[in-house]
Amino acid sequence: MLTRVGSLLASIVLSLAAGSDHEYVDDTIHVDLPVAWTLEGGAGEYRLESTGAEVASLLLLPPDSERTLLERLADIEEQFLSTGLIRLEAAESRRENGEEILYRRYRLVMAGTEEEEGDPEKEEAASILLHQYSFSRGGLQVLLQVETDPGPMPPEDLAFRIFHTLEIRKAPDPFTWVDPLAEADSAGPDADREP
Repeated sequence: MLTRVGSLLASIVLSLAAGSDHEYVDDTIHVDLPVAWTLEGGAGEYRLESTGAEVASLLLLPPDSERTLLERLADIEEQFLSTGLIRLEAAESRRENGEEILYRRYRLVMAGTEEEEGDPEKEEAASILLHQYSFSRGGLQVLLQVETDPGPMPPEDLAFRIFHTLEIRKAPDPFTWVDPLAEADSAGPDADREP
């Protein structure tokens, strides 16, 4: 009797745990999300929204033959810091299941709140935290960034659910951008003339 009650409780716990997340599948990824999160997008670029105030982005970076991963991550960080509104507050490396996760926390102070500078309480109230998690999966670099209100706890539930369940089904195409003005310039001034 006691064994049956134990197995019944175990099955209830397992069914509740199974209902606590939902999966997202497309041609590129398969991932289980916490129940409070939804994901949309495709081809390696995704936006996540929660039932709360948090939003996130998930980006898969295919290998680049011209630049190393560290150079690419440094470029992304330089773009952040060059705004003058985003500051790096913390950076650390963690090990999870023998894999490295790079974590960075940035503070975004909203434009127009310059008068809050120097007052830590007002500045914190007028800012957003950007939690960035970076790890490798299936030969790709995964970049998850979660925006939250200032608070003591980072959004570890989402980050570690994605870390533990993300499966790469197909690598996205490398990101390419062609400047239309550069193409027109390379054609030369006589490109519109017929021979």
